[in-house]
Parts: sequence; C-alpha cells; structure tokens
Amino acid sequence: MWDFIKEMFSNDGNNSRIFSMFEQLIANKQSEKSLLEFLLPIEELSMNFVNCSPSL
Repeated sequence: MWDFIKEMFSNDGNNSRIFSMFEQLIANKQSEKSLLEFLLPIEELSMNFVNCSPSL
C-alpha cells in the first residue's frame, strides 16, 4: 500500500507534505477518543491525499 501511495503521489513538490500526512496518520491513536473523534482526522488526511497532485 505504501508503495502504491508513494508511486502515485511522489513528485518533488509534495514529498514533505505527504511525509507529514503519513506522520499524522501513524500518530493518530484512538485512546480515550470516541470512534468519530478517531476517524475524523483520518477522513481529513484522506482528502488531503486526494488533493495532492499525482505524478501520473
């Protein structure tokens, strides 16, 4: 999966932004959050991935 995302979105202009989004995704933990509070940042990150310019 990581290879697919890297291949699809890896142009020099977006590398740091994509890395930042990966860090946010990995750091997101449910802990004491409700399911909705846990999933909202994931939804926002997925929208940000879509908005990155693919290098296809």
